[in-house]
Amino acid sequence: IQLRNVMNRFSNSAETVKRFSAQEAGAEMLVPLTNSLYVPGTIDNTDTLLVDVGTGYFIDKSTDQTLEFLQRKSDTVKAQLVEMEKAMNAKRQNVEQVVMVLQQKVQSMRASQAAERATEAGATAEA
Repeated sequence: IQLRNVMNRFSNSAETVKRFSAQEAGAEMLVPLTNSLYVPGTIDNTDTLLVDVGTGYFIDKSTDQTLEFLQRKSDTVKAQLVEMEKAMNAKRQNVEQVVMVLQQKVQSMRASQAAERATEAGATAEA
């Protein structure tokens, strides 16, 4: 679920980049300082964006470079998600096999206990 959320964030970021690049220089906007605190700002340049590339590093990238970066990140997360789903399916199959073996063993034990009881009952009736 978390990987799907990450993919959605990359998709939302790409849409935001597209909307931002369509703005004119000088347009007013609200700039987030925190999740709930914004200040008014003015767009100076829509040709380059400051992109967080990880571990606290930011790089100036063009709109196209930013969109390519976001697509690469999204593709990487999607590939990881596919691999995790494969691993989860394999684990699920293993669990199902273990459950089936356990059920067979329980049935076998019950059958042998029933046979023992029948043998004991027959021996008691003869005596």
